[in-house]
Amino acid sequence: MRGQRFAATLLHNYAAYAAALSGYTAAILANDVLGPVGTNGGDVTVLAINHAFEICIGIVYAGVVLALTDLGNSRRKLGAELASLSRAVMGGFGNCLLTASSDLTQFQGLRRDLLRRVIALDPMIDAAIGEASDLRYRSPVLQRAVSGLLETISACAKPLMRSR
Repeated sequence: MRGQRFAATLLHNYAAYAAALSGYTAAILANDVLGPVGTNGGDVTVLAINHAFEICIGIVYAGVVLALTDLGNSRRKLGAELASLSRAVMGGFGNCLLTASSDLTQFQGLRRDLLRRVIALDPMIDAAIGEASDLRYRSPVLQRAVSGLLETISACAKPLMRSR
């Protein structure tokens, strides 16, 4: 059970759910097989098949709900947000460079807002990867884009830190 919890903390999205579910399944089966006093009072194969069937029913229902509620535009939303955020970050960076000799505390609110938006990209990337499996192979590129946005935002704060 500890191994499944450990795996669930390391993994993301559906893989974390699968790791947690396997741990709960093992615990349920062990409890049903061993009983309250630790004796072997049941057939583990029948219990495992029943539990696997219940899991399959849950997967089918989750797929139906997903098909009815999700329009599959996470990739488009991610692209639009990345473009909008890139424009905003570069605009703020340009303004920061133009006023490099003056007080940069005026950009503190803008930096915080941009940082919130960059942080919000992570769940959007996960959702887009969940919808389109080909994005999983481009995940390092997306992470470098997020890192580049963070570096650009923090670059405007560095002259402020040096002046103190």
